[in-house]
Amino acid sequence: MEKINTRQLLLEVSERVFAESGFEGASTRRITVEAGVNIATIKYYYGSKELLYAAIFNYRIAELNTALASRLKNNTAGTVKKLNTFIDEYAKLLKVNIYFLRLLHRELCSFNKSSLKTSIITDLTKNSKMLYKLIEQGIAGKVFRKVNLPMAVLTVFSLLFQIVAGTPIAESMLQYEKFDIDWQERVEDLKGFILSILKV
Repeated sequence: MEKINTRQLLLEVSERVFAESGFEGASTRRITVEAGVNIATIKYYYGSKELLYAAIFNYRIAELNTALASRLKNNTAGTVKKLNTFIDEYAKLLKVNIYFLRLLHRELCSFNKSSLKTSIITDLTKNSKMLYKLIEQGIAGKVFRKVNLPMAVLTVFSLLFQIVAGTPIAESMLQYEKFDIDWQERVEDLKGFILSILKV
């Protein structure tokens, strides 16, 4: 049991340190000191700093995919409710893992064409396929209008990242800070906006 706890601890501490300092600025010494483990622990469990960094993405995206699939699998609600559930769950998972959201945003917005970035995009495609299918079902059931599906899916994910992360551009354009609107109210705004685009 201790091995599992140590692996998990390293993931959580390193996730925060990488989010705060970037990959280059985060030292393995700082990670191990803050995790309260020996300097050799990273090599023992993950092999290297690079592999530890990649493991964060593998773990969090798998967690995200599993949680979303589980919430939607036996959901007998209508398409609109399923779409709202998808957005709610995705937002919650991102908010709970705000350090991971920062890492993910940094990697996806970089011009680096690494194998890690390719892997992240491949894994995140599972999320987009779920959303794509939901919207497609809504169109088939005449609940949603015919829209450019890839553009609609990209809009949902882009706005989710901006709103949950509270990026400066989102704060400025949407004036959330000015009106003291919390992140859950922001997600409600997003759901309303998406439905206004999709609903017949």
